[in-house]
Amino acid sequence: MSYLKTILNFLNSDRTWAIFLTAAYVFFFIFTCFIKGYNPLNLEMNELGSFWGGISAPPVLLFIIAQYTLQYDQNKKENIERKNFENERIRLAQPLFDFRNSYFSEIDDFPSGDCFDLLTFKVTNYLADATDVVIQVVSEDENINSKIGKIRKVFRGDEEVITIRFDEFKPSEFEIIVSFYDSLRLFKTKKYKCHKDYDDYCDDSDHFHKESQLGLKIYEL
Repeated sequence: MSYLKTILNFLNSDRTWAIFLTAAYVFFFIFTCFIKGYNPLNLEMNELGSFWGGISAPPVLLFIIAQYTLQYDQNKKENIERKNFENERIRLAQPLFDFRNSYFSEIDDFPSGDCFDLLTFKVTNYLADATDVVIQVVSEDENINSKIGKIRKVFRGDEEVITIRFDEFKPSEFEIIVSFYDSLRLFKTKKYKCHKDYDDYCDDSDHFHKESQLGLKIYEL
């Protein structure tokens, strides 16, 4: 198979070989007739037809091979162009998510005695529309892999909010897996690394409600 590819690559590189071989064949035929004193015009009509059919077979075969290699080369180029077009089409169908304003909250509601943690993801999409967007929080250290938030659709330029509630959320670093359907309705997943930003701290508390917030830094893996 490798030898066949080598031969095809050589034949595709320059097709003047067909013209050169045909010219050499014609020269050899004329030279042979001249040396042997052979005149094809002296043949009978039925013999002349067989004669021309025989001597034209090698050039015809050469040009059939040349045509095959030309078609092979054109098909190869068309396949590359088609693949590049499809890759560009898929690339333009992908959303671009931005989680810049996402944050983590610790909430204590004194009258109800309800205490919980919240992950709030503000999802902004800068490119193609995405549907059935699901965010899954994963932390192997804390064995977290089941809290899921979902958005039906995130249009280009829109910002949507997903909140995921935990009784207690300890990890300072974790991953999120975002799964969605792109604008071509192809299923895709993206992974992001997240960690709490302790430099971005906010305390919004009163006598009945305590809420502290930490920013989240999120990077695509």
